[in-house]
Amino acid sequence: MEPLRKALQMPQVGLFIADAVALGKTIEAGLTLREMLLRQRIKPVVIRCRPSMLWWGRRR
Repeated sequence: MEPLRKALQMPQVGLFIADAVALGKTIEAGLTLREMLLRQRIKPVVIRCRPSMLWWGRRR
């Protein structure tokens, strides 16, 4: 919940969530995005990940 708390305090939201493996980064990111979208605090969203994690990355 720390990324969400920080995002709510920022005038302009820009977060980079990076933790060790299996510490819930996807859940933290999803909760933060959902809350920011519901509050209409963000419009464009960029999610960066390895190509192997994308569904079209597996077709290559």
